[in-house]
Amino acid sequence: AIAIAALTTTSLSAQLKVPAPSPLQTLKQAFALSDITVEYSRPGAKGRVIFGDVVPFGKVWRTGANSTTKITFGEDVKVEGNDVKAGTYGLYSVPNKDSWELMLYKDLTLGGDVAEYKKENEVLRFTVKPTALTEKVETFEINVADITSTSANVELSWEKTRVAFKVTADIDTKIMKTIES
Repeated sequence: AIAIAALTTTSLSAQLKVPAPSPLQTLKQAFALSDITVEYSRPGAKGRVIFGDVVPFGKVWRTGANSTTKITFGEDVKVEGNDVKAGTYGLYSVPNKDSWELMLYKDLTLGGDVAEYKKENEVLRFTVKPTALTEKVETFEINVADITSTSANVELSWEKTRVAFKVTADIDTKIMKTIES
């Protein structure tokens, strides 16, 4: 009887599924002539002060939870006016009160172990200004907004803070080459 109870308990616990505390989100947005895809985990504020406490100012943050937040550009783009080749990059940040540094990182295996962060693995580092939100965002979110045929803003929002960066693509040259060929 004890053996049957042990097997039943083991079998039930192996089948039990519980929600992840920081659930995985994949966002795929059609942009220009391809897509922008973001894969990240979404931590919750849970009554905590986030920026300046849970996420310290002036230190590298993995920009989400769990593993590396990944952003994929399906074509060559400009990020805040800087050339970025098509591909997948880790998205890291250094939050501060008055500005944020955002970094596209080529090592996708770093995850949350930012103690191993190496500046030489950066593809791009740029600075943006945060904006204060009037309403609280409980769960960290990344969104692609203000989409036109050649530009979009990638927005990071959590607690009462939003930062955004502009992505642009030169579609006219590509379309003209296709027409000419």
